[in-house]
Amino acid sequence: MFDIGFIEMLVIGLILLLVVGPERFPEVARMVGGWFHQAKQYLDGMKSELDRDLHLSELQRETRESFEQTRKSVQDVDRETREATDPSRKAEKGSTGGQEAGAEGQKEEPATADEGGGEASAAPAGEGEVPEPEADPEREAAEDMERELEKDQPKGDKDRG
Repeated sequence: MFDIGFIEMLVIGLILLLVVGPERFPEVARMVGGWFHQAKQYLDGMKSELDRDLHLSELQRETRESFEQTRKSVQDVDRETREATDPSRKAEKGSTGGQEAGAEGQKEEPATADEGGGEASAAPAGEGEVPEPEADPEREAAEDMERELEKDQPKGDKDRG
């Protein structure tokens, strides 16, 4: 710890014996040994606490990174689900057909009036217009289930009677 060898300890012990005297030397030696023991326990405790804090901060960092990755994945899945189930996007994809790739190219690189021959000023299909309400896939599924239940219910009544 302090890089004190055997010779240095022997010299310190002899000086202590001369200063304190042979009667009180064992008592003082125990007291100094206790101090060293307490100091060592304190330093070991601080070291273990710092190691725990370092490990805890590393775990928090890893947890934060994992949470961010999970959040991004959930957002991606949510976005893909919304795109797949959004009726207005389905209508746009169906009405534009092969023009979809051209529309995406305009979103990535805005066309100037020189490039598109006036196409840049034209609004994309559906923008500024109120789309016609289309059937909600969830509502259609619920109605289908209700129809099936209605079909099954008369059969059950016939079996009872």
